[in-house]
Amino acid sequence: MVVRKRIMSTITKIILNVDQFSFRKLNCSIHLLLFLLLVSFLALTSGEIADSDEELLCRTCGHKVTTAEHLINKPSPVALSHHNDTILGKSAVLIQLFENALESRFELITVSKADVYKHGEASLDHTWYPGNAWRVTICPRCGMHLGWSFESGTSEKSSKKEIFYGLILEDLLHKDYVESLLLVPKSYK
Repeated sequence: MVVRKRIMSTITKIILNVDQFSFRKLNCSIHLLLFLLLVSFLALTSGEIADSDEELLCRTCGHKVTTAEHLINKPSPVALSHHNDTILGKSAVLIQLFENALESRFELITVSKADVYKHGEASLDHTWYPGNAWRVTICPRCGMHLGWSFESGTSEKSSKKEIFYGLILEDLLHKDYVESLLLVPKSYK
């Protein structure tokens, strides 16, 4: 925080005293450049831009599915096993192992919000979260199965539904990991 204040102070002094640096002819251009530098620095250090990198993407097409702020821990009494791990910089994220009626196993994380398409009608049959009906969720871009949505209050008398998502961890990638896979061509002399 102290370093941020010093840098902001220095940039502000330069903006206000640009004439002292004998840039008289380029005064407007220098003011604009320094102003843009200050705005960029403030945006980067305020967390608004840095937090946007904390995203989980569809493994198949790269669609942004959710962010770190939406990770929640929703324990289920029917999980085969569970453990905690750090995901998107958030520690102690609950990862649970489930098995469906076809004996396929899935490791899920739970989130409060996800950009997915909910497919079909909600069902209480074989639910992993008692009292919550589920639907299959797919990526809206490529159609990859990404997990399930779980809805409480599914009766017609209930006006408010609580919805959360169980996302298959194996089908998601961290944005930083994806960006690290991009190769920069070597320059030849």
